[in-house]
Amino acid sequence: MYENPFLRPTYWESKFAEPFTHAFSTFLDARKSGNFALPTINRDIYCLNRFSEYLAISKVESFQDISGELVVGFIKWLSQKTGLPTVKGAASTLRLLFKFLDGERYTICDFSTAIPKVHVHMRGAGVVIP
Repeated sequence: MYENPFLRPTYWESKFAEPFTHAFSTFLDARKSGNFALPTINRDIYCLNRFSEYLAISKVESFQDISGELVVGFIKWLSQKTGLPTVKGAASTLRLLFKFLDGERYTICDFSTAIPKVHVHMRGAGVVIP
């Protein structure tokens, strides 16, 4: 695939629900400053947009309302909407997000360990729920 040198690569639009906008944007800023590739950042944005949507559907109004069960529920919800390679990327983004949120004291604990391991193989795919 050839990239057009005259077009600037752009990030996807962020659609975060309040009160998560500031924390999610801060996380993305940290990722962008890490010189990650555009597709990686756009995967993060996609995941955060979907997670924000799920939090709104679940009527979660603060980080204190997030639980391990809610995170697993999000992964299951996302897997019904998308393919497993997308779920694998989302699980990776969520692990990084929750480590970041714990380090910045947004959450009461590090939920990154609650994120299921997603395996994609030529023989088939699966989600391992801890």
